[in-house]
Amino acid sequence: MAEAASETKKPHSDLPYAAEYAKSGRASCKGCKEPIAMDDSVIYLKIGEEVNLAFQMCIFLQKALRMSARQPSRFFDGLQDNWFHFRCFWNRLKRNDINEASIRGMELLKWEDQEKIREKIADNKCDHVLFPGVGVRPEVSTSIKGEYARSSRGKCADCKEIIEQDTFKLIMKSSSYHVNCFKSAHASLIPDAESIVGFEDANDEDKKVLIALFGSKAEKKRKADAASKDEIKAKKVKSDETSEARKLKQQLKKQADTMWKVREMFSRCLSKAQMQHILQVNKQTLPEHGGEAKLLDRLVDCAVFGCPVKCERCKDGQLVFRFILYNLKIFT
Repeated sequence: MAEAASETKKPHSDLPYAAEYAKSGRASCKGCKEPIAMDDSVIYLKIGEEVNLAFQMCIFLQKALRMSARQPSRFFDGLQDNWFHFRCFWNRLKRNDINEASIRGMELLKWEDQEKIREKIADNKCDHVLFPGVGVRPEVSTSIKGEYARSSRGKCADCKEIIEQDTFKLIMKSSSYHVNCFKSAHASLIPDAESIVGFEDANDEDKKVLIALFGSKAEKKRKADAASKDEIKAKKVKSDETSEARKLKQQLKKQADTMWKVREMFSRCLSKAQMQHILQVNKQTLPEHGGEAKLLDRLVDCAVFGCPVKCERCKDGQLVFRFILYNLKIFT
């Protein structure tokens, strides 16, 4: 059997991340090493305050959302899933390294779980990171001071070379530095030249050097004001969401909610054999692998959107929904 799809994006099987509900309790989280439980909670059908015993067989188990970082397998040609608890997944993720289109199975999740992922993706972006790899600005030392060397006996703590007499040097704790060496080794500890204790005692030429290396308060204030204005504009554009976009989001939520109501009903009321029978009666091919979950995917798609027709060109090909598009399965 061959499979064809007119898609220019990365194939569904090659996406670097995945999201789904735990199918069993056997998998362990690659982050905390604890099992990923199949069920987060149990929802009972109730009448008033009492659990209706006649409906004990209709208990629905709320399956836990799990996420995967997918890597090339050592055992087969393709990517294998490394599963994490939802909370653990985001702790290990590199910043700005994920978006909705990179997550396999995103469109099959409940709407509230899709929204949870979207919030995490937004938090994962680097827009407010002040230093690479660090989430907050390091504490600035208040003990950095500058003065002119009184002799040529002292050495720079960074380059180990002599600091010539009458050269303006920087001192942190008990160590002295050439100005340029301090810039290379500890630039982030000085927010601006004026914050250096002793800056006012430097001559005009050395002040210009310090401002060129570490910037001035006035210059950084201008940049901060400009950045603040840009951020306000960006927020205004973001908040000015069009009515069409809002309407589309409402429609997508309604669609996801409908699909999950149907899915939960089928899951509670139909056996695997009954699902297969319904698909076959409606002239739909059965999935080759994936078990009951894949049967439910195909059955829900048919119930909500209608059964896909046969390919008009080859007459035998079966259209099957898979990751935002319908693939054509051709039997040979």
